[in-house]
Amino acid sequence: MIRTISPQDMREMERAFLEGTGYPSILLMEHAAQAVVDALSAYAKAGSRVLFVCGSGNNGGDGCAAARLWMQRGGQADVWLLKSPSQMKGDAGVNGCLLNSCGAPLNVNASVRHGDPAAGAKLGHQRHSRHPAGDRIKPPRHRPRK
Repeated sequence: MIRTISPQDMREMERAFLEGTGYPSILLMEHAAQAVVDALSAYAKAGSRVLFVCGSGNNGGDGCAAARLWMQRGGQADVWLLKSPSQMKGDAGVNGCLLNSCGAPLNVNASVRHGDPAAGAKLGHQRHSRHPAGDRIKPPRHRPRK
């Protein structure tokens, strides 16, 4: 059975976990990014160019960390940010600045609004986009390589 977890549910679970264990939130973000890169490796060949689209909150921090880890594995990362790394707060800001220091090509586009069709894809609310880079935003149509 598949259970859908709302963003509010996820925030509450993360808060309870972090408070209950004393686990550093930046490490939780790093582990989430590692899981993304591990999953991405099943679909993309080593050294592939991947587009990472990052908001300004914690999911954006996860995306920045994932782009950095992808680059550390020898991949190429293009990164679209809704805010510059210096404008991101908390752990997201830390990961945005770390990514920036790695020399990833960052495309900061603060003019994108939440309701725009491309912004929906950027924020993970739509699975497909009419954006010119939509072919890079769509989920893969093939099975993971083994």
